[in-house]
Amino acid sequence: MNKGLIIFDLDGTLTDSCPGILKSIEYAIEKLGRTVPSREVLMSFVGPPLLAQFKEVFGMEDDEAEKAVSYFRERYNETGVYENSIFSGIDGLLKKLKKDGYTLSVATSKPMKMADTVIRHFNIEGYFDFWQGSSGDKGRSDKMDIIECVIEGNGYSDAKEKVCLVGDRKYDAMGASACGIGFYGAGWGYAPEGELEGYPNKGIAVSPEELYKMIAEKE
Repeated sequence: MNKGLIIFDLDGTLTDSCPGILKSIEYAIEKLGRTVPSREVLMSFVGPPLLAQFKEVFGMEDDEAEKAVSYFRERYNETGVYENSIFSGIDGLLKKLKKDGYTLSVATSKPMKMADTVIRHFNIEGYFDFWQGSSGDKGRSDKMDIIECVIEGNGYSDAKEKVCLVGDRKYDAMGASACGIGFYGAGWGYAPEGELEGYPNKGIAVSPEELYKMIAEKE
């Protein structure tokens, strides 16, 4: 019997992609002739759509922000995507949830091609029935739209009470809330201290092992 749909964010939830992302952001900023900001500012790029973040953080106009994204991908697509590792405990978590009868999927703001590369690189594609990334920063890039696509793709549009999202940033929490589904915080991810507590949630776990216990008790 299927117990419901659990959707996972990718960066900061399933994988520790921070090293490759930050190095590629630095590369893009340097190629534009700008000064690389502090690590705290760089960390704000882990999670949200890149185009919007370059514009917000640096006050870039569309043309420069698009060039920044292009430079980012110039390095990331070749090197940065592999400067990545799966978080300890994730494989066990996915294996248990799958065995328990949950449908598992992924919703990420990472471009679909890159999401596919990462998921297959870590050999975790067998756990998931569906995954969706952005279709480009001008296309399906809003987290809510991506989550809705995953819900629809799994046939849960009329059963959202059986759907929850696991993510590490406020964008995940906001997306889940906008879609009318539950949210679990991946406290091992990249959110600044106290960020996730400010949004509706069913619990914030400090590890994949604790998350499994929360889900087993509540779902």
